[in-house]
Amino acid sequence: MPSSLTSVAESFQMPIKALARMRKEGLLGDVVEDNEIAWFVLLSKVWGNPVFLAMQLESLSDKDLKSLIAKRNNLPLDKYILDRYQKAKKGQRISVTDLAIEAHDKFGVKISAALMDRIVKTRDLVRKKKRRVL
Repeated sequence: MPSSLTSVAESFQMPIKALARMRKEGLLGDVVEDNEIAWFVLLSKVWGNPVFLAMQLESLSDKDLKSLIAKRNNLPLDKYILDRYQKAKKGQRISVTDLAIEAHDKFGVKISAALMDRIVKTRDLVRKKKRRVL
């Protein structure tokens, strides 16, 4: 009996985002068929298991591991910066310094050249995407 991703996520305690990504990558179809359930039984035994997770992380270089951790820790900050620029009204200016101060107040991040650089890169990305739309 075919199942939806939501029911599979609930049945096998897996994040729906992970299943949606698997579908996007072509690993799953829109509906999970009966013949794929055995695959989920096996995957659910490995998914999130600390032993297997440690083995996967050991295969990463120190640089890649640090990058992975940094990306995960900075996700809310990056979303905030992106959101502030995307929701700005036409003609509204948001200074990089003001946004860095907001980020410091809201997330407790140190105001640094690296933070300013991230803000500038995000701002430029939003501007580029807005120009493509127009």
